Amino acid sequence: MFMDAQEAEAQAFKPRGMQKANKQKFDLLPETFTVNELVNAELVKTVNSAYPLVLRWEKAGIIQKLERGKYKKVTPCQE
Repeated sequence: MFMDAQEAEAQAFKPRGMQKANKQKFDLLPETFTVNELVNAELVKTVNSAYPLVLRWEKAGIIQKLERGKYKKVTPCQE
């Protein structure tokens, strides 16, 4: 019974969406981008504040880490 509830919750998981302004800026980023480009696109204020954002996007399956500080878009972002 407990496992059924966990499986149902896992299947119902929907990645967190983005705010409209961030989605528009994300869409303008190139297919592969760096954390410095996130700062330049004004998605974050500093390089250090970019890492929690990219970790959240990685967990949601929106991007994939290529190397330190460099990422690739995997799927189009959902609103």
